[in-house]
Amino acid sequence: MMTIKETVKEIVNKSQGLKAVELSMRVLTETKYDVKSEDIIKTIEDLVREGEIVELEYILPQMDYRIKSIYFPKGTNILER
Repeated sequence: MMTIKETVKEIVNKSQGLKAVELSMRVLTETKYDVKSEDIIKTIEDLVREGEIVELEYILPQMDYRIKSIYFPKGTNILER
C-alpha cells in the first residue's frame, strides 16, 4: 500500500496541474486508508519544500484577500508573461 506522500506525488505527476482542493479530494478518494485533511496539507507542504512537486501561488482580482495554489509535477517551469 502506498503512503500519503507517494499517493500525492503520483496524483500530481499524472496531472497537468491541480488546485489544492482538487488534489486533496483526489487523495481522499484514492487512498485505501483513513487519512485526515491536515495530514494531506502537511504532506503537500513537505513535498513542495523538498522540491518533489511545484507550487504556483496566485491571487485572483475578484478574490484579492486569498492566496490560492496549483500544484504541478517536479521539473515544471512556470513562466510569467
